[in-house]
Amino acid sequence: MENSRTFKIVMLGILCLMMPVCAQAQGVNIRGQVNTLQVGKNCVIVSAEGFGAKRDEALEDAQKEAVSKLLYEGLPGFNGGRRLAENQQNHWLRRFFEGRGAPYLNYIGGVMVEDEIVKTPKGEYYCRAIVKINYPSLVRSFKGQNILPKNYQIIYE
Repeated sequence: MENSRTFKIVMLGILCLMMPVCAQAQGVNIRGQVNTLQVGKNCVIVSAEGFGAKRDEALEDAQKEAVSKLLYEGLPGFNGGRRLAENQQNHWLRRFFEGRGAPYLNYIGGVMVEDEIVKTPKGEYYCRAIVKINYPSLVRSFKGQNILPKNYQIIYE
């Protein structure tokens, strides 16, 4: 009876350890979740997760996640779920998230921490932030950099 119980506990532990590995293998992003909250004519407001070694890095990561999701994957409830960056090899876009004062920051209309920035058991900081993205300006810039075709139109749902 004791061996059966020990076996079950060991198997449960293995399953718990394997879940993140299996999720990543299937392409499921278990970090940096982004959800569309509101879409207007001049902005899209999202809730985004961020992680970092310092508090400010976690907040910065949440902003990057929000813009990155909009660019490379698309957001449910915005623009038909289409991503904005069709031409991902553009030289201007490669440096979009790099350095102090990175270009993506020009399209952030505001950011607010939803609850508080907390330290995780792994020792990193975590936050969930509300991020306002000025997408009409982003689309104009992308058209000017030939990332989007000149006749590209946002789909308002």
